[in-house]
Amino acid sequence: MEQSQKDTTVASVACLILCALIFIYGYQETGRPLKATFCLIIGLGIRWRSPPLPLAILTFDDHFLPILIGLAIDFGVHLITRYEEELRQGHSEQVAMRTRLSLPAKESLPEH
Repeated sequence: MEQSQKDTTVASVACLILCALIFIYGYQETGRPLKATFCLIIGLGIRWRSPPLPLAILTFDDHFLPILIGLAIDFGVHLITRYEEELRQGHSEQVAMRTRLSLPAKESLPEH
């Protein structure tokens, strides 16, 4: 069990670093990707240290952390891209963020 925990920790750190690098490469800058990665680290830290919710809602095993990191970075890419799209359409920052966070996931995906 101890070896499994060590392996999971290494995989989680590697996943976080690789996702951040892919994010940086995709945006061709470091500002937004590093801010999003920092927010992800803070969010995971808060979740990990918080007491479990009633009925075991949102409890997960350490082994799912690399998957959660990948999903969170993916969500961050879509959210930032669509948020910037709203800003380019002339909306204020508050309206753009409110619009992006209130739309269903299907509408938040980039159009091709």
